Amino acid sequence: MPLGTTFIDDHVRKESAPLYIGTSYIVFGLGPPLGFVLSSFAVKFYVDMDKGIDPATLGLTPANPLWVGAWWIGFFICGAGLLATAFPMFFFPPALKRPPDSDVVQKKDKSEKKKMLPMMDMDKGPPLLDPAKGLWKQIKGMSKSLKEVLTNGVFLVLCLSGVCMVSTFGAFSFMPKYLELQFGVPKSQANMLLGIVMLPSTVFGIVGSGIVIKKFKLTPVQCLYMSAASVFISSLISIPMFFLTCPQPPMAGVTIPYGYSPLMPNVPYLKNGDINLLSSCNTGCNCNLDKYSPVCGSDGVTYFSGCHAGCTEKQSFMHPMGIVVSNFSGCACMASSLPLTTTNTAHKLSNGGGGAKESLDINSGIEDSWATLRAGIKPGMEMTLVTPPVVQMSTPEIQDGGRSDRSAFWGICENQCPDKIIEGVIALLVSLTAWSFGFIPVIVCCLRALTPETKSFGMGVQSVLMKLLGFIPSPIYFGALIDTTCRLWSTNCGQQGACLLYDLDKFRYAFFGLITALRVLGGFLILFAAYLFKRREQNKPLESKNGGVTKQDIAASLGSLTGSMHSLDRVGHDHLHHHPHHDVERDTEDLRANIWKKKFGDAEHVPLA
Repeated sequence: MPLGTTFIDDHVRKESAPLYIGTSYIVFGLGPPLGFVLSSFAVKFYVDMDKGIDPATLGLTPANPLWVGAWWIGFFICGAGLLATAFPMFFFPPALKRPPDSDVVQKKDKSEKKKMLPMMDMDKGPPLLDPAKGLWKQIKGMSKSLKEVLTNGVFLVLCLSGVCMVSTFGAFSFMPKYLELQFGVPKSQANMLLGIVMLPSTVFGIVGSGIVIKKFKLTPVQCLYMSAASVFISSLISIPMFFLTCPQPPMAGVTIPYGYSPLMPNVPYLKNGDINLLSSCNTGCNCNLDKYSPVCGSDGVTYFSGCHAGCTEKQSFMHPMGIVVSNFSGCACMASSLPLTTTNTAHKLSNGGGGAKESLDINSGIEDSWATLRAGIKPGMEMTLVTPPVVQMSTPEIQDGGRSDRSAFWGICENQCPDKIIEGVIALLVSLTAWSFGFIPVIVCCLRALTPETKSFGMGVQSVLMKLLGFIPSPIYFGALIDTTCRLWSTNCGQQGACLLYDLDKFRYAFFGLITALRVLGGFLILFAAYLFKRREQNKPLESKNGGVTKQDIAASLGSLTGSMHSLDRVGHDHLHHHPHHDVERDTEDLRANIWKKKFGDAEHVPLA
């Protein structure tokens, strides 16, 4: 990326560079959303599919929280794509012709020359790595260039702002997890949804910023102001994400006490330190805490397992994916008194012929949320029995304002709220679009803050800093921060494993709080870089006024000016000889002032160093 960026900047006109660089970075921006789309298909396959392990023997489906998808498939596909795109680069010419800026000057007014994003020093210095030099001299040259780059205040501050911007990419590693937990979106759908959101926002933001810079001929300081504005606007737009979420999924012994249901009024919710998976209804069951096999009860509560729900009967069915799932009944730990609702549930198990086939008819209602999409069961879906047909199964009956059955189905109770999902996706789309507008201006201004001979080396330094301080550590500390919001951890032989249940409010505040903090910090660093850039321009009044006068231009102009001065002296001599009483010295000084003004405008002096 550093070499490609400087290569483009060296071979296009400076006023067109932002648009070309923005177009090239579209490919960079398309990577994450296309990667999420690719991963949405990859995670549908089990992680150990190459080892011949059948997830059916483990009782796992893609909807199970313990499912691990085949994340490694994407690396083979992307590796093949890298080889295919690298091959055409062998046919690049050894060198490309640099576009002459003089052609533009002939057609436009001279005052417009290089007005758009001038370099800090437009002369071309010696190459950083010269094959004619020895290795030691090249190392000394690199050390000198490194010192020059790291003492460039504008460039260093821009690098730190870039670190803040790319650090938020670490958050996107967990964004599918966020959508899954906060809005109940399955893993594969969350990846696909995030890819669809990121694709248009990234393209529009990157291309749009390049067009704006080119059309309005923004100076480096103006580019940085635009970048800071986009960062602050995206932070403001992200504020609604702090309040958009679905209700916390109730889990017995973790979020609510045993014997309660979210359908009841005045439910006493548990605090983080009050977690206890054992109760009087399951103490005699010797339930295994190392085996997490969640079930959703008819009371709308998720239980750690059928054993923890106090269930005494179990009916096993073959899932359409070939996985054995279970239905439980006689569950003593479920709420025994639920209010009447307008929609009654009816669960019917009818013999489909000789006990070979059974059809499960599910009518959706607020009480039967336990028969959910996570279990993959649809109304009227035929299920193959693994065990002999059950002759009789308890059916829900409304008695005394409560339910006589206490049954549970394999899986977690659904936690979807479509309205909140739509609002969250819209806020995320607009926020990402605004944030994408600030990326290209920072890259272009980094190029303009460097001298030509250190530009490629400096962009390499920037890339290293952004990787070491941004890309690599950000997923680590984002993951550590998310782990602090866990309410229930899995265990294996007494050792802590993965998180099974998060506190959604803490998760949301910590997740978007850190994203917003990084964005705001990056915005202030961009403003500080603009201040340093402006001060540098004020220290070089001629360059800031005329948009970047090169040393070659100054030398040529001074040569022309010297010739003009000699001509003036000769004319003055002749005039004095013929008109001895005329004030030749004053006229000569006026002519010199006019020539100076024509060459350099109102500048008081010409910097030669």
